[in-house]
Amino acid sequence: FPVVCGPIALGCLLALYPVRVKIPAWVFVPVILVLDAYDVRFAVNILVALCVARVVAFPPAVLNWGPLMWLGKISYSLYLFQQLFLDSISGKPAIPLPFPLNLAGALAVATASYYFIEQPIRRSRRGSEVCKFVPRTRQPDRLADRQYSE
Repeated sequence: FPVVCGPIALGCLLALYPVRVKIPAWVFVPVILVLDAYDVRFAVNILVALCVARVVAFPPAVLNWGPLMWLGKISYSLYLFQQLFLDSISGKPAIPLPFPLNLAGALAVATASYYFIEQPIRRSRRGSEVCKFVPRTRQPDRLADRQYSE
C-alpha cells in the first residue's frame, strides 16, 4: 500500500481540483521514461498524473479510432485474462506462448469473454427486478461508445 497510495492520492486530488494542462501529453513520455529508469517514483507519478489530466481535459481525436474503441470495450476482460498469457510475477505465464501469440491469445480470450459472457449478462439484467426500480427517463451514458472531439 505505501508504494501505491501516492498515485491514488494524486488521482483523487486531480479529480477534486482539475488541472487543465495545455502541453501535449507525448512531451512528458521521454521524461517519464528517463525518471523511471532512475527510479524517481514521485516525479514519475506526478508526470503520469499530468498526462492523464491532459488527456481527460482535452481528449485527442485518435480516441475515436475504431481499434482503440474496441480495445476500450474489451479492456476489463483483457485485464482479467492477460495474466494467463503475459508474464506474471513469477515470470512464467500459465499458457507459455512466444510474444506475438501470447498477445493474440490474450486479445482473443478477452474478446470471447466480452461477447459471450459480459454482454449476455448485461442483457439479462435489463429485465431483472432490481432494474425495474430505476427510473428510465433517458438512456444511460455509455463511456465506451462516447465520441470525442478536439
